Amino acid sequence: YGVYSFMNQGGNELAPLGGDHPIYEEIRRDVGGGGCTTEHFHEYRNCPHETKAIPLDHMIEPGRIIMDRITEEYLKCLESDPRSLDGNVEEGRTIQAYKAAEGTFKNLDYDVDDIEEFCVGLANGQGGKVSMSVSGLTGLFISVLCNSVKDEKIHLNLMGIKQKIDFLGYKLPQGKTLELKGDAGNFAGAALCGGDFYVKGSVGNRAGAGMKAGRLFVSRQAGLQTGEWKTGGEIHVEGAIGSLGTHLNGGYIFQAGQLKKYG
Repeated sequence: YGVYSFMNQGGNELAPLGGDHPIYEEIRRDVGGGGCTTEHFHEYRNCPHETKAIPLDHMIEPGRIIMDRITEEYLKCLESDPRSLDGNVEEGRTIQAYKAAEGTFKNLDYDVDDIEEFCVGLANGQGGKVSMSVSGLTGLFISVLCNSVKDEKIHLNLMGIKQKIDFLGYKLPQGKTLELKGDAGNFAGAALCGGDFYVKGSVGNRAGAGMKAGRLFVSRQAGLQTGEWKTGGEIHVEGAIGSLGTHLNGGYIFQAGQLKKYG
């Protein structure tokens, strides 16, 4: 065996240990027999061992089932007649289409991530184009998803969808906050029921139509007949407003922080 020397903390070499030092006896004992040698590692390498697979399929499967269910119900929603959705927001086909979709998701355990994934699917499908004829039905469907989910805060990014979607934020209830990145179509925040709807973009005509309570915030412009039929709540528009509704029965409308209309 060779003679080992050691360094102290100051970097000076200490005197070598003699061959009869107890540490050499320990080294000879370990290497010579009974200790751990390289042969032990070769033996260990050949020992049988159990490989455990991570159950990714079991984790992914529930999410896939939920998205399939949401997509299936969306396609059913599109089978409805989209005509007359621009009528009274609390009557006719508008409320019928909403209630039909609403009953579907009461027992479905989904979350805000599923809603965002659904919107991403809309943006990616057909180059991000949503047909003008189904824009209202699509907005009602997304509104049902947002209103029925257990989460209180929902963030949506619709920047990838070229067609503006109508009826986003429809009947948003109290205790819910919906933040939309991108422009909304007509009837944004229609029939709002106490929730807070933030649009980081512009909205189309009749924004906040028929709203009862809650707040609608628009960072850019609003279209014609803003607040038509509203009975309460607040509408805040930072940019220009095309025109106000002719039937305003309550609540407030602010433009650039200034009161534009009361009632």
